[in-house]
This record gives sequence, C-alpha cells and structure tokens, in this order.
Amino acid sequence: MTETGKNGFYLGLDIGSTTVKAVILNEGAQTVWACYQRHFSDIYVSLLDVLEKALAAAGDLAVGAAICGSGGLGLSVRWQLPFVQEVIACVGAVEHFIPRTDVAIELG
Repeated sequence: MTETGKNGFYLGLDIGSTTVKAVILNEGAQTVWACYQRHFSDIYVSLLDVLEKALAAAGDLAVGAAICGSGGLGLSVRWQLPFVQEVIACVGAVEHFIPRTDVAIELG
C-alpha cells in the first residue's frame, strides 16, 4: 500500500469500465467503509456520489489515496494521485492480506 493519511486512513478507488468501487481502510488495514456502484458511463457523477457517501459515513478524514481501473488513469493525473494497475493492486492485496496464497486468478 502507498502512504496513509495523517491519521492512518487509506482510500482506494477503482474506476472500472462499468462500476466505481471505493474502500477506506484504517491503520490496521481493516475496512472502515466500502462502496460498489454502477456508473452507467457517467464516471464523474458516480464518483462524486461515492465520495459524498464516504464523507457522510466516515467523516472528514485525512487519507492517503490511490486509483486503479480502466477509468482511473486520467483521474489520477488530474488529481495528482498514484495510479496502480489493477493486476498489480490485486497482487499487493493478496500479498498483504493472504500472504500464504499460492495462486490467485484475476478476472477483471
């Protein structure tokens, strides 16, 4: 994982071809909040909705963040956030959360 926010929270965003996914993890890498939402080709409106839901659920947190997914590269450049290719993100998650895994299949 990349650097966390000042109070240890991390926001991950996955902007895919059909959905926006978001998760907030605490400093112990436990899920504080998560959302999965179809964007119906209106990525910006859906992403704003997801971020508003995150703010309502978790409050005003300082977070570290990164973006992955087919629709995420442009946003990462625009917002100056790290972009992580989704297969690399999956490898990092498997290594962190279930390190004894021998095989993981990523289906997109």
